[in-house]
Amino acid sequence: MLMLSYHEITATQTPYRYSVSEDRFAGQVRLAAQHGGVRFTFDDGHISQFQYGLPALEAYGAKGTFFVTAGWTGTPRMMDWPELRELTKLGHEVQAHGWQHRFMTECSPAELDQELRQPRETLEDRLGVPVDALSLPHGRWNPRVLSRCQELGYKRVFGSYPWFGRRERSRYPGLELIGRCNIVRDTSDEAFARMLQQGIDRQWLPRIRGTISAALRNSLGDRTYHRLWCLFARRDAADLPREYETATEPKGGTRL
Repeated sequence: MLMLSYHEITATQTPYRYSVSEDRFAGQVRLAAQHGGVRFTFDDGHISQFQYGLPALEAYGAKGTFFVTAGWTGTPRMMDWPELRELTKLGHEVQAHGWQHRFMTECSPAELDQELRQPRETLEDRLGVPVDALSLPHGRWNPRVLSRCQELGYKRVFGSYPWFGRRERSRYPGLELIGRCNIVRDTSDEAFARMLQQGIDRQWLPRIRGTISAALRNSLGDRTYHRLWCLFARRDAADLPREYETATEPKGGTRL
C-alpha cells in the first residue's frame, strides 16, 4: 500500500512548503480513490486537516490516519477533543505523534518515556480507542528510540520518507516500520498521478532527495539541519501556532 503523508491542508495555496491547498488535496483524494491501494496520513493534529482535509476524505470514501501531538490538543490552530472524537466516530484512526514534538533522538530516558507513554495513554483515555502506532516527530529515530517503542507496546512506527526502516525491520520483531511519501505544496498533479501508477520505488527523484537529506542530517546534526529546513520550508510564512515553535526546540538549542 502506498502511504502518503500530509501536514497542513489550507483553504488556498500558501508559501509554506508542507501545505497543500484544499482544491489540490480533493483532486488527489479523487485520483487515489480511483486507483486504490492508498492510505492518507496526517501529522501534528492541525485544525486545517479537520476543516479542509476531512470533507474530501468523506466525499470519496477514503479513510485517514491522524497522528496527533497530544500535548498540543486544544491549543490555538490545533484540533481539540471534539474534533478528534468526530474523526474516530467516522472511522478514521487517531494515533500518536509524541507529546511535545521533541527530537526523540535527543531526549533523556525520562523525556523519551513521556514522548511515547503520555500521548498513548492520554489518547486512549480521552477517545476510548486503541493507540498502537506512532509517527516519529521530525522523522528522527535511532535504535534506542525504536527499541523503546517496541518495549512500550507500539506495533507500528511511521517514518517521513518512503524507504524508512527497510534495512532495520528484521531487528525489531513485532514492530512494523512503515515508510511514507511526503506530499507538499509543489507536488504537481502529474507527479501525483505517476506516483499512483508506478509506485514510489520507481520514483528516483524522491530517492535522491531523501539520500541527500539523510547525508546532510548526518553531517550537520539535527539542530543545524532543522534550522535550514525551516528556511527552506518557509515555516515562518505558514502562520503556525506558537506551541509549534516552542515545542520543536531541540534540547539545549535555540528556539527555531
